[in-house]
Amino acid sequence: MHNSLLSGADYLVIVLYNVILIGIGLYLAKKKVKSAADFTTASQSLGTWTIAGSIISTCMGASILFSNYQLIHNTGISGMMTNIFWYIGWFILIFLVGKMRDTGASSIPDFISRRFGERAQKISAWSIVIVGLSTCAAQFKSFGAMMESLGICSPTVGIIIGASIIVLFTFFSGMWGSAVTNSLQSIFILIVCVVIVPLTAANAAGGLSTAMANVNPEQLSMDGAFSMTPIMFFSYMVSYVLNVSCEPSYSKYSLAAKDTKSAVKGQAIACAVCLVVTFWSATPALWIGQIFPEITDGSLFVPRLIATYMPVGIRGIIIAIILSLLITTGNSFLLLLTSSITDDVIRPMKPNMGDKQLLTTSRVIIAAGAAIIAALAIVVPDIVTAFKIGGNAFGPVVAIPVLLGFFWKKLNSKAVAYAMIIGCASSVILDIVFIAMGQGAIGNIFACAISLVICVAGSLSMNGKASAAA
Repeated sequence: MHNSLLSGADYLVIVLYNVILIGIGLYLAKKKVKSAADFTTASQSLGTWTIAGSIISTCMGASILFSNYQLIHNTGISGMMTNIFWYIGWFILIFLVGKMRDTGASSIPDFISRRFGERAQKISAWSIVIVGLSTCAAQFKSFGAMMESLGICSPTVGIIIGASIIVLFTFFSGMWGSAVTNSLQSIFILIVCVVIVPLTAANAAGGLSTAMANVNPEQLSMDGAFSMTPIMFFSYMVSYVLNVSCEPSYSKYSLAAKDTKSAVKGQAIACAVCLVVTFWSATPALWIGQIFPEITDGSLFVPRLIATYMPVGIRGIIIAIILSLLITTGNSFLLLLTSSITDDVIRPMKPNMGDKQLLTTSRVIIAAGAAIIAALAIVVPDIVTAFKIGGNAFGPVVAIPVLLGFFWKKLNSKAVAYAMIIGCASSVILDIVFIAMGQGAIGNIFACAISLVICVAGSLSMNGKASAAA
């Protein structure tokens, strides 16, 4: 039995907000989505601010208000220090995304196809699918956690409800609906993250000075960052820098830009905004113990705070914004894995497939993918874990070949294909081994080294043999 913290008026506001959100998706689908390209890439016609807003909204989904609060509540501010590597990777992405857009590529796998061939394209597409599954599962998991914290239903039921809404929205809206609604959402969620949550939390803790004076000193200590083993610290650095430098969901919007200038500016604006918001909005996580001493899971804090300290109606609007943010962010990642399968796996295999068939196939993949993601979200223990699953393999599979390929023209396509396959297998197997040994998921370090060696040594060997044969 669940005792809801919301009133009937709040529920009405939440329903109306999300009906309007889905309605916008349906409207855009009717007006804009005429082909499979419209559905998956918006026919590469997005402008600067639409790109920036979409990426901001995607970045702020489950991570800002849920996993970051969970992390800080458990480890203090030291847990956020590895985020610095995330933004180093993002600066690299800003530099690279313009060069990718110059090629006409509509996705990371499409760029890889132009540089290394169809075989490498398919491998990278499946790697992105794995990342999309795990990241989308984090959104579903957050939806369930929010429903539980508000006393509406169990986490499992909440995950199923969230998955159903996300499928409905994604099924009709496609990239156009995702981009426009994400842009609108980014404005609302910035207000929630930067203004409403910090001010409400400070007031609930007795004022800003009182809240900061009563923070547990251990949460302000940086010892946690330095207590991490050097190899684990290095693993985070490698994982974040490589993953974000070729981040598939962020780059997806930039590669759907109408031109290179819009692609780069939109990406840069999003990075700057998210950098500030990530660290500023995390401050209230330090006050969780003062406001709700009984909370052990920091991901439950924000919805509980809003439901407890906001007046009827207003709290309904804020909860609706947060829920719909998870919907649009989940939509982004669901669309990402759908387009990766449709555009980068199926289309090259069946070049004669009609546009209507491709559009239908995309929608079937959405439904099937959501079912798998919901099951994954139910199984994984928490939101932070959901984000980690699949992410480690992305660096050796995609980032190493892409980054190396930008600076070395003689990188061999066959060597890249071998590096992708062996790098992926190595990352997964080594992660399992190291976790079993109690060392944590550090296999990505060795997998990246293996991928790099195969790319370089394989290219030199194969290019040498080709020259000798000629």
